Amino acid sequence: MFFAEQCFEYVKYHAQEENIPLKIPDPKLFTHQIPLLIECLMTIMYHDNLFLDQKNNLESHQIQINMNLGGQLLRSRTMRYIMKYMDEQYKCDIMYYYVERALEYVEQGQYIAKNFNTHDFFIKSKRFNTEPLAASPSFGNAHLDEFTAMKEHRQLIDDIKKDVPQHANYLEIYFRRLYLISSSLFRLTAELIMNLLDYQGAQRKNIIAYSEGYGMLMQIVNDNVDFIKDRGTLHKSSDDVQNDLRNATITLPLIYHAGKNSNGYIEKYLASRNTYYIDGQHNHILKEIIQSGALPRSVYVGERWAKHTFGFLHRHGSKKTAPKCYKNLADMLNIARRNRYYKHLDKAQDAYSKGKFYLCKDFCSSKRQHSKGKQTAPSERSTMGTTTSFQTVS
Repeated sequence: MFFAEQCFEYVKYHAQEENIPLKIPDPKLFTHQIPLLIECLMTIMYHDNLFLDQKNNLESHQIQINMNLGGQLLRSRTMRYIMKYMDEQYKCDIMYYYVERALEYVEQGQYIAKNFNTHDFFIKSKRFNTEPLAASPSFGNAHLDEFTAMKEHRQLIDDIKKDVPQHANYLEIYFRRLYLISSSLFRLTAELIMNLLDYQGAQRKNIIAYSEGYGMLMQIVNDNVDFIKDRGTLHKSSDDVQNDLRNATITLPLIYHAGKNSNGYIEKYLASRNTYYIDGQHNHILKEIIQSGALPRSVYVGERWAKHTFGFLHRHGSKKTAPKCYKNLADMLNIARRNRYYKHLDKAQDAYSKGKFYLCKDFCSSKRQHSKGKQTAPSERSTMGTTTSFQTVS
């Protein structure tokens, strides 16, 4: 995983700047083994998400059984890899501190999604949302409340909550859920790397804050692109478009959309759960959530998270002398502004402003067809963030 490798290089750079000697084991632990381990964990998480949300047409009982067995096998193979190939002195930290905690937090986040980030809870929480804005609902678990406090990001979260004061506390739960299912993995990765290197320097706190912010904006972008149809990825097929809406999972775009169009497809489906209103209607639904201003506002929130997260990156010297790892970490934030799904959003907004209807379909496949073999489709990584708009000098 690119994040782990760049985090390792970034820690090394700042340790050198601070004249802190590091305890560096075999570098392959950070450039190969830990990245592979993270990919395994993310695959397990995506697998569980596909299973819980019934994505990729998981309808038959037999397919569900096969998926469940596959998930168990993937877990056991991951543990076997750790036991067989990881250095003996790091196994305990990696197994307990990282792997077990990461999977535990994701499971807790999925539980919150199924029980609290739902339309049923959303409509029942009007009284709950009239409590003081500063009130932070407790999960009844002191450790979980502390872990998801997001102290370094509190000002930004509270500012975003002011945009929708009628849903402020619901929005708090939403952000905590994102933290558990996404930010926790990046935070634990950063902590694991710094612990293995024995780095306790001045940038430790900022590196953790960056990893948390990056995880948050990644999931916000994921919730935004759920409304946009395009070619599938390893964890999402083109038929999974608007799957959050289908599952009545209230994400940030739907929070902003609430009450904007009582006669629209979205409200009718959420009120009735009749799939007649959403089956084959993804273009109309996209138009609704764009024209209500909900999706553009949610995209802007992602940009705010990216700008905020960029502030935790620290370097010495000029832009030209900044280390490559700094530039790479900064560039990773551009997914909040530039990715292939948002190209549809720009095209759709332009069409609607001219009174036209936008047909959202597989953008990359269309591009390949029109190129007649002269140009190949850009890679996932290159289309998800290619500019350097956050690499500015303060």
